[in-house]
Amino acid sequence: MWPMSKSLDAAREQVNPILIDTKLQAPLLPEGEGLISRTRLVELVRANFRCKLVLVSAPAGYGKTTFLAEWKEREQETTPFAWISLDPNDRDPIRLCAYVIEAVDRIEPGFGDDLRELLRPPGIDFSNVLLPRLVNALAGLSRRIALVFDDYHLLKRRSSNNSTGFVLDHLPRTVQLVISTRSDPPISLRRLRASGETIEIKASDLHFDEDQVASLLAATLGFELRRENLDNLLTRTEGWPAGLYLATLSLKGHPNPSEAIHDFVGDERHLVDYLTEEVLERQSPEVKRFLLRTSVLQRLRLPCATPWLMRTVPHRCSRGWSVPTSSSCLWTSGGYGTVTTSSPTSSAPSFRPKSRRSLASCTGWPVGGSRITGWSKKP
Repeated sequence: MWPMSKSLDAAREQVNPILIDTKLQAPLLPEGEGLISRTRLVELVRANFRCKLVLVSAPAGYGKTTFLAEWKEREQETTPFAWISLDPNDRDPIRLCAYVIEAVDRIEPGFGDDLRELLRPPGIDFSNVLLPRLVNALAGLSRRIALVFDDYHLLKRRSSNNSTGFVLDHLPRTVQLVISTRSDPPISLRRLRASGETIEIKASDLHFDEDQVASLLAATLGFELRRENLDNLLTRTEGWPAGLYLATLSLKGHPNPSEAIHDFVGDERHLVDYLTEEVLERQSPEVKRFLLRTSVLQRLRLPCATPWLMRTVPHRCSRGWSVPTSSSCLWTSGGYGTVTTSSPTSSAPSFRPKSRRSLASCTGWPVGGSRITGWSKKP
């Protein structure tokens, strides 16, 4: 078991945390034809209902939460969902445990009544008593449930991830854990992967294909675009759902949609605002500086970038943030998918077009220029 953290000791000195009711409710699906159904993915997870873990890991704007809400709606008659929309405050294990108890109680009334008493001061040994009793209570459920942790990437404290890892290691057959996150969680998944007890859904599974793009535009614009325009828009957005939804805002009411698609390069106001709020503003100051300085480059050479990173963000390099020599590793800016390699064997990553244009628009520098020549020598 891991050592007790100071945060747990402080939490025990308080009364039970006040829980926010709306965090225990799955979001409502869009009405009408604005929703692009994920039928294939829903059927995929339903076919793997015996897996312990469903991991949905993709950058911002790929529709992770919407997909899970659709799955929940289709499954509600057979498998109840205990839903928790996480936020940074839930990184405290005591608070997270309180939400788990309350979420399960919503679908299995009476669950955890004895566990709630353990959350009250003066408290109890969290790792040796409370967590094992939580697992035992879950094992005693009369039917199988799905326990959803949405926005799991916001839980950055080691103690919270240790708690999740413990529950996952001892997860009973009555529970399927569902984690939605922008980057893979820092918990060991090797054994689950080796035993086939996890199903993983990535950005490549969530991106829109041609038919989905056509359905989206027909539903939102009220008319169909020519195939070449669809292909052009799909290429420019790389099938990124949020980018496509935002692109329709630029196309609505435009006298010449073909021209608007041709001019869509990623620096439109809606797209810039989205990436700024959802990606850039959530980064640490040093990562913001790195992304903004390098966004004007078309290609980034690793030998030049790594020394700069080691001097500027050494703590992130020590955790694998910098790209090692392995060609299978990518920079992802904390899982937000702003950088990618051009091919599986490429050693020089490049910014995704939509990210590069949008981030560079924040600097006012010309994309692809030499404004920061020599940056790797002196941060």
